[in-house]
Amino acid sequence: EPVKADEGNTAATNEVALTKIYRVGPNDVLDIRINDSAPPQSTLFTLTPAGLLEHPLLVEPLHAAGLTVDEITASFESELKRRALSENPKVLISVRDYASHTILVSGLVKESGTKILRREAIPLYVVVADAQPLPEAARATLVRNETSETFEIDLAHATEMNLLVRSGDVITLLPNVAQFVYVG
Repeated sequence: EPVKADEGNTAATNEVALTKIYRVGPNDVLDIRINDSAPPQSTLFTLTPAGLLEHPLLVEPLHAAGLTVDEITASFESELKRRALSENPKVLISVRDYASHTILVSGLVKESGTKILRREAIPLYVVVADAQPLPEAARATLVRNETSETFEIDLAHATEMNLLVRSGDVITLLPNVAQFVYVG
């Protein structure tokens, strides 16, 4: 069944939404402050490799991987209310160190290697600009880890450069393919 125009728009809208949110993952470090107090102990908590958040005020670790900071805050506050530790708890959580969303950039760039995303997705042109392409770079391949899809992108095409890069993607910048024309 063909995709209706509205469904396509919904998918595009959802894609753009990914550039505005961040779902935490293993090894991310969260700064957790409760009721604006300056606690004697550290406010920094690292998610476990399994994606759990352990905090002295939680009875059991909170499964935080895949949640936004707002969702974790809501769970935390409802847990404090449920245990009657605070009548109207105010929990302030922010990401201190981003570590879980990585991509790999290689090929014709000055700054190759692993890059860390601070959003669920960012446009390819941002990644390429950050990696500083060399003058001879003319195209890129993007391999999407989760689906094993490969995208071929022309660096000169603005619409292709809007492709959203996601965690796990591998991007390689390449020279133009030499094309020979023989005239007989």
